[in-house]
Amino acid sequence: MRIQFDNERFDIDQRPDECPICHHGIEPEEISFHVIEVGDVMRSDILQIFYRCPRRDCQNSFIGSYRKSTVGARVRGPFRLNSTAPQRTKRLSFHKEIEDLSEDFVEIYSQAHIAEQKNLLQICGPGYRKALEFLVKDFAVNENPDDEENIRKTYLSTCINNYIDDANIKSCAERAAWLGNDETHYTRKWEDKDLQDLKILIELTEGWIRNVILTKQYNDEMN
Repeated sequence: MRIQFDNERFDIDQRPDECPICHHGIEPEEISFHVIEVGDVMRSDILQIFYRCPRRDCQNSFIGSYRKSTVGARVRGPFRLNSTAPQRTKRLSFHKEIEDLSEDFVEIYSQAHIAEQKNLLQICGPGYRKALEFLVKDFAVNENPDDEENIRKTYLSTCINNYIDDANIKSCAERAAWLGNDETHYTRKWEDKDLQDLKILIELTEGWIRNVILTKQYNDEMN
């Protein structure tokens, strides 16, 4: 794909197809460019294109940063889109049942998500693990209010084993805890699993908890 600014032409692999600020799919407008020349031989290595979001509700500008692969002093291929900035993190939405159950889970999970969006991958994992613990323990307290003090003090694994009766919640929460521990320990046990697997298991745990809450609600209302 070739783009042109007055007498300057550049071959790029793609335009950004999402605005990093409003997160809608777009065909951005090119406004201007800047080339950063690096290396002993003055070769064009980094291209920054100043874009504008065409959406009426947004209209923000942002920068698409492109790089070329280099071998020695030779530059090969088109400029390839590397990143867009500034990035405004996407707001997460949670079901009302989960928000009512555990405000702390919603807040902690949202903060971990922001860290992940900023590519802070070494710290978002422990954040997701902490969010899981608040979700499970708040649900356990909700189901066993007389044991609240013990639930708050006990280890997450013990809480899952002793206070979670639903088989689906127990299974998913247990495995989420295993992967969450991998995010906080020096050595990983589950080498074939990663952060995305942890998030999926937390989402499954959250979904099964909501199912239990709603099932109980409708059973009580329609007894």
